[in-house]
Amino acid sequence: MDQVDLELWFGDLHKKFAKLPREKKERALLLAGRAARTCFEHLVDKVRELQTEMTARHLLGALGVSLVFRNEGKVGNFVVRAEYSPTEREITIYTDSVSQILEAKEAIEATLDMELTYKNLLELIIWHELFHYLERREMFLQKELSGHPELVGCRKIIEEIAAGRFVQIVTKLPTTPVVIEYILQQQSGEKHA
Repeated sequence: MDQVDLELWFGDLHKKFAKLPREKKERALLLAGRAARTCFEHLVDKVRELQTEMTARHLLGALGVSLVFRNEGKVGNFVVRAEYSPTEREITIYTDSVSQILEAKEAIEATLDMELTYKNLLELIIWHELFHYLERREMFLQKELSGHPELVGCRKIIEEIAAGRFVQIVTKLPTTPVVIEYILQQQSGEKHA
């Protein structure tokens, strides 16, 4: 994990480990970081085995996962960009949420050092959801976390850390795309997923 991941996710992990003594908290944070790293590295290797210069959409087709577009991504103060449904084998992209991300285009482009278009934003989102598909198929993180009771209840946070690094590596971004969530939360106060 890099420094950006640690800074963006430490707050969430710190809350989970708040009641642990200092030594156990440090150990839990270290274990969480290692689990995330091992998971994203494993899945990056899997993707490299599956594709050569394929876009995320091509890989979706090769894996038999469908892509659905809907316009209902906001529920109260919570915004959902996309989600993977293992039962339906589909990724749903919420177009209203994607459009909202583009409203913060300048701040995101400056942070990610890339031009942010609808097309390449969709690519980032699809890669993120492909991570979740592959992770659930492999059950890698579950295996990695077994035997570490201090990480009970942290699976989702660790999975999101790993997903961010996975997307960064497969898309060759200079930093984790998790900064997009951070920028959006700073600008709107809404939680994004």
